[in-house]
Amino acid sequence: MEADGRTEFGELAKHFNHMSVTLKKNYEKLAQEIQERRQAEAALRESEERYALARREREGHAVERLREEPRR
Repeated sequence: MEADGRTEFGELAKHFNHMSVTLKKNYEKLAQEIQERRQAEAALRESEERYALARREREGHAVERLREEPRR
C-alpha cells in the first residue's frame, strides 16, 4: 500500500505496511519452527524405535542364556 505520511490515510497505510511485514516475518518464523519440530519428532520416533529394537534383542538374548544354562 502506498504510504504518504502527510495524511491520516498515509499514516494508516504506513502502519498497515509495517504490520504486513511483521506478520510475514512471524509467519515465516512459525513455519520454520514447525519444520524444526517435525524433524525433531521424526528423529525422536526413530530413536525410540532403535531403542525398542535393541531392548527386544537384549531381552531375547537373556532368555536364550537362561534356556542354555544347565539346571541344578
